[in-house]
Order: sequence, then C-alpha cells, then structure tokens
Amino acid sequence: MERGAETGKMDNFREDMLKKTQGLGLKAVKIASEIPDTAAGRYAGEQLVRLAASVGIVYRTASRGKPKDEYLSDLKTVVENTDTTKFWLELIKESGLYSSAKLDELMKESGIIAAIFVKTLKSMREKERKNQ
Repeated sequence: MERGAETGKMDNFREDMLKKTQGLGLKAVKIASEIPDTAAGRYAGEQLVRLAASVGIVYRTASRGKPKDEYLSDLKTVVENTDTTKFWLELIKESGLYSSAKLDELMKESGIIAAIFVKTLKSMREKERKNQ
C-alpha cells in the first residue's frame, strides 16, 4: 500500500473513532438523564457520564499527534474506560435503576469500541515487533 493511501486510511479510522467515542458519551448523557433521581441513580448516572465521556476525551487527545508510546498508553486508557463504562451500564440495568433498548444498544456499542481499540493495540504491537 502506498504511503498516501495508508495515511488516508488512518485519517478515516481516526475520524470514525472520534465520532464513535463522542457518540458513546452523548448517549450516556441521554441515558443518565432518564435514570431516576435517587441517590443511587444520581451516583450511577454521574459515573456513567464521567467514564463514557472520558473515552472520547482521551481518544481525542491521543489522536493529536502524540509520540507513539504516549499514544499506546492513551489507547490502553480508552480500552479501560470503555470497559468500565460497560460495567456501569450493566450495573444500572441489573440493579433495576433503568432498563431500555437504548441501554442495551449502548452496552453493545461500548463492547464494539473496546474490541476495535484492543485490535488496534495488538496490531501496533505486532508491527513494532516486526520492525525491531
């Protein structure tokens, strides 16, 4: 693959993932606004929004031309925060605080985002090993 085509492919991936990660945060805000206004509901909603938004925030800063080791570290954080977002979604559902198709969809979406970044990390590590 030519260098220009590879760069274009990476730009498309970056833009797609920026949209996906920001969308995760936006959908979490909407779900949190529908959780009952109880002590448990407020706490779970705040945690959900904080972590889901951090996925987009960390990826956005990671994709701004950081050195490779910092980029990899940030991607690991994105995976961890995406997984923790999924934990809070599951907890909200299983506790009976809130349940809907939107919540199920967001759980699925957070799993997909985590899987994409795990695959990206593995690919980058394999490429790095080959180049050594």
